[in-house]
Amino acid sequence: MNNLFRLFPSLGLFLLCLSPLSGQTVQAVIADRSSREVIPDVFVFLANSSIGTASDEAGIFELELTETKEIVLVFSHINYELLTIEIADARILRDTFFLQPIKVELNEAVVVEKSRSRLRDRRLKAFTKAFLGEDTRDKYVRITNPEVLLFRQTRDKMEAEAKEPLVIENRRLGYSVQFYLEDFGLFDNGDLYYKGNTFFQPLEGTPQEELEFQKNRRSVYKKSSRSFFSDLVQKQLDTTTYVMGFSRLDNDQNFVDFNSVNPSSLNFQSQGEEAAYQISVYGFLTVINQNILVEDNLQAPSKAELNSTSRQFTAKGPQHATSYLRSRSNKILVNKYGKILNPSDIEEYGYWASLRVSALLPSDYAPE
Repeated sequence: MNNLFRLFPSLGLFLLCLSPLSGQTVQAVIADRSSREVIPDVFVFLANSSIGTASDEAGIFELELTETKEIVLVFSHINYELLTIEIADARILRDTFFLQPIKVELNEAVVVEKSRSRLRDRRLKAFTKAFLGEDTRDKYVRITNPEVLLFRQTRDKMEAEAKEPLVIENRRLGYSVQFYLEDFGLFDNGDLYYKGNTFFQPLEGTPQEELEFQKNRRSVYKKSSRSFFSDLVQKQLDTTTYVMGFSRLDNDQNFVDFNSVNPSSLNFQSQGEEAAYQISVYGFLTVINQNILVEDNLQAPSKAELNSTSRQFTAKGPQHATSYLRSRSNKILVNKYGKILNPSDIEEYGYWASLRVSALLPSDYAPE
């Protein structure tokens, strides 16, 4: 197998096509960590996808994966703590997964909070707007079980947790989304961070609604980083829509010295369904979508903000939607479908980072 390399010394861009992987069916047993007894009815899913299953009476689950490299499996059961496992290669999978039983404790703070209904309503409204990215009055996207949310106010931010997965009905994209919230913080200055895994189930609709679902999904997909990277590595990037290159931060924390890259000059070789492409990044990979004008585009982050989990910064007026990606490992790995394979290394700012849960699509979504 011959790998193709392309080096751009002045721009810090290095593209490498790595060895391919293929999808496969994985099987394992789920058991209680304390008793070692098998556990039926455990919901197992590939994080951020529509691929999931449940363990049978023998505690065995079988999952057909469309991808096998750098994946996350999530195990959920009402009587056990949520288990999230990062797997580098699903072809090498343990034969048994153990779940920890939940210890039930009375949380007095919950009783106090629920009695303060007006305060809770204000916090729920703020959470919904920040989390969904939509007006709280939007009838098309809503949280159907807000009662599972608990809020608390710290010195400079509102934090939220959910003892059960949030269920989000998105009738704009045609999905019921289960969001397993791990962390959420909304700062008093408007900065936001959140973390969790999602599972998507298609909603049923009338023939007209199904057509609208497909239309809206395609629209959201075309604006996403997945669409950009997929088109990039498959040599299909529309250069009338996208301008790409690299930027750096000056001493005043402004993005400067943008050097554009001509996508047609990049050489790629597709090898298998899960060929991985490496982009070496020194500075900020900068992607400009010339078809989207953003009223509140984001400025370059400050030094303090770069070292935090914050993703929102001061607005500086209308301009084309611009996204900035920086990698702690100085590389971005993507597959042919545009999925970033090393997300824990990536810091994302600007337009793509501003998209919220209402704009999420499953990782296995493919436009028709």
